[in-house]
Amino acid sequence: MSHSARWRHWRTRIRIVAILDAIGRLQEFRVRGPRLVGPCPIHGGDNPQAFSVHQERNLWFCFTRCRRGGNVVDLAWLLSAQSWPRTARWLEQLAMASPDLTPLETSQTGHDPGERSRLFRPYTRHLLLDPAHPFFRKLGLTPETVSRFEAGAWHGKGLLQRTVAVRLHDLEGNPLGYAGRRLDPAEVRDRGKWTWPPHFPKGDGLWNWHRIDPDGPAGLVLVEGPWSVMKLWQADVPNTVALGGVYVTQAQRRLMARARQLTLFLDGDEVGQAATTRLVAQGLHSRLRVIQCPSGTDPADLSETALARLLEPI
Repeated sequence: MSHSARWRHWRTRIRIVAILDAIGRLQEFRVRGPRLVGPCPIHGGDNPQAFSVHQERNLWFCFTRCRRGGNVVDLAWLLSAQSWPRTARWLEQLAMASPDLTPLETSQTGHDPGERSRLFRPYTRHLLLDPAHPFFRKLGLTPETVSRFEAGAWHGKGLLQRTVAVRLHDLEGNPLGYAGRRLDPAEVRDRGKWTWPPHFPKGDGLWNWHRIDPDGPAGLVLVEGPWSVMKLWQADVPNTVALGGVYVTQAQRRLMARARQLTLFLDGDEVGQAATTRLVAQGLHSRLRVIQCPSGTDPADLSETALARLLEPI
């Protein structure tokens, strides 16, 4: 196949929703007729109406900061730091790994659009991860804690190459695979911090749900990521679950509604602060307590003493 034919093949073979899924952003989008709308993955905004994808035409447009649009190759190029060799490698991987995706439709069962669990295939094998990686030491997470939560650095090849990984489970604790937090700053810039299994239905559950007691008297603590869950466990706050981001699906809301009280404890960056404001305004829980993380930090960055002080009962 010639070089130009390859680009034409990728334009027709790969859907934009596959790109959004690969960078872990698809769950943030909502169906609006023939379109998907959500925050722009290019400039990193959090305006839920900024980025529009016409599913049938397989075209996109950003109405805010970017003020531009294009096809799936254009999007991949922008997300690959405008490197054509990097774009080609990524599109080739997507073409081989992803089946054709039909346009997403609004579910009649009340679940959020974007759920494609029928395409997801669980990976149940256990991987040998390194719990003593410097990434965890920097956060103050002990190897014992990291091992308990089935996390660690992956030193092999494949989807998790150059990541620190954490095991994923369904609500009953059945293993589903692994998500990887990228360590290479260039890859983080080009692809985002996290890599998820293809078509993983992240919005169906909450990370660590199978280890907690949702009906317990202490209520539930909600954070963004798994490292914060682990750090809070070390601070003797075991009833903590993670979103894997800052957007909440209806399925996740139903899970949280079981808790007597919900403590919202998102990251202290601009995205986390904006999400906190949005979720409070949306009435996330009937008994909601909000804890503001110090500016520029995550709960995982704080000491156990600082966490215990912030989470002291009112």
